[in-house]
Amino acid sequence: MKKSISVLVGDNTFGFGTQIAEYLKGRGINAYTRRNDCESILSDIVESAPDVVLVYAGSHHGDTEMLLNQIYKINDKIKIIVVSPYEFENMKETFQSDAVPDFLFMPVTPFDIYCCITRNVVAGDDITPFEERIMEFLLKNHIKPHLKGYMYIMYAIECCIYDRTFAGNILGRLYPKIAEKYKTTSSNVERSIRHVVEMYCDNTKFNNKNTTLKLTNSELIVKFADEFCYKYEILFKSK
Repeated sequence: MKKSISVLVGDNTFGFGTQIAEYLKGRGINAYTRRNDCESILSDIVESAPDVVLVYAGSHHGDTEMLLNQIYKINDKIKIIVVSPYEFENMKETFQSDAVPDFLFMPVTPFDIYCCITRNVVAGDDITPFEERIMEFLLKNHIKPHLKGYMYIMYAIECCIYDRTFAGNILGRLYPKIAEKYKTTSSNVERSIRHVVEMYCDNTKFNNKNTTLKLTNSELIVKFADEFCYKYEILFKSK
């Protein structure tokens, strides 16, 4: 996983583009704005090659279809997300392209856009609504997608929710299962999750001056799984 996702927000108006960029920055994403015109957006793509380009169709100064095609020609690895007002709701049928993973029709929230980005860039296209809830839960605990070990601890929580016995055998069962899914080693999973644990503990101590919090990997995984289940009223399942 890349250290930080880079997102070009193709609009620099205060009411839309800058608000979205500031929200994404607060979520650990390297977001920045450019003028909403073809020349400015295409020039930045050539120079910076962002992971994601957010195109706001509602105020685009130029032809939207031409812009999408040009972006794809310059770099077909870039994910394009189009935000459109309701009167453009036929755009998805008009612009069928592998380069456009999502059309978001307004009204949308910054969190909607964040989830769309993480779904397409961090976690892949097959992320489920349940996994999105775990992502939201981690964000509220200051665990951001760019952290090494983010996807590992996300999957660890999911495993412990679906099968409580994983919580009792983190080293022997859970790490190998995560390693198998992500095609890595158990030791790498352990080290990466430890990095998340250290970041969480450091952040907690920073926000609570008198706290000297120290947790092991297994303690944090079980803590998060318990708190998630309590928040969403989910009972642990045993196979």
